[in-house]
Amino acid sequence: MNATYSMFLRAMYAGSPFERPVYGTVSALSACRRSDIVALHRKFFVGSNLVVAVVGNVDGKRLMSDLEKAFAKIPSGPLPGPVGGAPRGLDADTVVTDTRDVRLRSLVYGYPAPGYGEPDHPAFLLITSYLASADRSPIAYWLPTRRQAAGVGVISAPYPGRSTLSVHLGAMPAKWQGARDSVAVVLKRLATDPLDEGEWTVQLQRVHNSYFVNQRDPKWRASQMGYLEVVGRGRDYPQRFAEQLLKLTPEDVRAAAARWFTHTCEASILPRERE
Repeated sequence: MNATYSMFLRAMYAGSPFERPVYGTVSALSACRRSDIVALHRKFFVGSNLVVAVVGNVDGKRLMSDLEKAFAKIPSGPLPGPVGGAPRGLDADTVVTDTRDVRLRSLVYGYPAPGYGEPDHPAFLLITSYLASADRSPIAYWLPTRRQAAGVGVISAPYPGRSTLSVHLGAMPAKWQGARDSVAVVLKRLATDPLDEGEWTVQLQRVHNSYFVNQRDPKWRASQMGYLEVVGRGRDYPQRFAEQLLKLTPEDVRAAAARWFTHTCEASILPRERE
């Protein structure tokens, strides 16, 4: 499945660093030298790229004094800029395949999706929750329950500018086409039919609860504040996110799906023919 998802990324993010798997490639790892790691460390571990977040009942002046002493030896340097270009969009539905010595046939099927800086991001969290629900999803629940597929899951990549929403699964060759068509139908229906009232109520509550589940934990909040500052969303993003989420309607989510579900990308690895 990792190999299939890597094929999917190469097609969806062609022209950008995201086209490569996060764990690296054989050629890149074999070509890497100690000097490359040192240069990377010097580029990113500089004062202008440092964010410290603190949550709790603290003395601000004393804390700042302690922080300045603790980080006094961090070298100065310019803020690192983004690497690589923006991904090229798909001009048409895209299918990529490979063959290997496997028994199941894999599938990663998905669409472009808004990054976390886009206005449609909250709507896509609702879509992801619906597709990934282990107790009610027509994909994550019903495909394994009906023994059409195994290893069924949903991946929504948390990237800034453009993301993807994909479904992955494995199936015996005789059942693969049925599983693939079921995924295609469910995703396309999201762009034409709003979620019904019952489903909407469940998924809205789940997304809201999961996003704010650890708000009372100071360590978790500090971690999130630092992360939000680093990626440019700002520490007040949770409040803005909640406001955007609670303003959504089922029609808003359908319209967001229609805007992004343009051309599909389908990656699959087939069993190699044997004697």
